[in-house]
Amino acid sequence: MRRMCCSAVMIASTVWGIAVRADCPAVGWQEGFGAPGVTSNLGPAQVNALYVWDADGPEGPLAPVLVVGGAFNAAGGAPAINITVWDGQSFR
Repeated sequence: MRRMCCSAVMIASTVWGIAVRADCPAVGWQEGFGAPGVTSNLGPAQVNALYVWDADGPEGPLAPVLVVGGAFNAAGGAPAINITVWDGQSFR
């Protein structure tokens, strides 16, 4: 039902130029997804860059990974010095 309501609002906004305000959930890390996160014992941990990298290209057998760069020394409990890779299940 919520999806139908949102679709109707989008159509009304587009077709008739009606100004609308989105009813979005709170922004932030949602409970239930775990919190792999990054940590630092040298100050606040920061993520400054994200890059999806497919080492063998779209036709290769390896899945793309997310490369994370910033100021941290651990990610998801795994040691990392300012760069790490998220493979969809864990940092490595």
